[in-house]
Amino acid sequence: MTAEDPAFRQTLSRLPAALKDAGFRGGIERDSALRAAMSTDNSVYRILPDLILAPMDAADVVTAMSVLETPPFDAIPLTARGGGTGTNGQSLNRGVILDMRRHMHRLIAVDPEGQWADVEPGIVLDDLNAQLRPHGVFFAPETSTSTRCVVGGMVSTDASGKGSRIYGKTSDNLLGVEIARGQGLLDSLAPAPDWAQPMLAAAETAARAGRDAFMLAVFAAMAALGGIAALGLDEVQSGP
Repeated sequence: MTAEDPAFRQTLSRLPAALKDAGFRGGIERDSALRAAMSTDNSVYRILPDLILAPMDAADVVTAMSVLETPPFDAIPLTARGGGTGTNGQSLNRGVILDMRRHMHRLIAVDPEGQWADVEPGIVLDDLNAQLRPHGVFFAPETSTSTRCVVGGMVSTDASGKGSRIYGKTSDNLLGVEIARGQGLLDSLAPAPDWAQPMLAAAETAARAGRDAFMLAVFAAMAALGGIAALGLDEVQSGP
């Protein structure tokens, strides 16, 4: 189906009701101003989406996926969006945009001694580090867009920025991710459930399946303020 196809438009018009019937609690919007804002990012491209979904939490993403994986809704393009700071148009598409920043921006847990944090994908880098600073730690990748980029987007693009030669890129500071399918949640730090086995067999990780999997939580390694953390969460060494 194409965006101009009457069948596509009919399917899209049925989607909001199907999401509500399934128990989706987040925002479902077709406001022209919001769609226009979501049609651009930090690139030169512009693609107008048809519908914006803003899930409340991980369970809400699972609910949305349970609908969007079911025919005929599985024919609708689906794209996750964070801060919209990408320079290559990665978060732009027609169909449905999953806005991860609006509600899913919480710091779930932090362990300063273990040097890890559990965060939702929509948390802004500067906001995360402001909450971590009192604990004497920070999330090491320093991007030029730190006031608005989100951790989920940093993971998807493997962001680095200044300091990466010391602390590494985002992937060097990533311990695990939690992703969603319509069947439930898949935690990369836990044994995979039975329903995920075929998916994992077909791809190196479910997160690389594009529209089929969306990151819900990030377990991030942290560096101590004033020190240099060896990769793999080894003991922190004193800085100069």
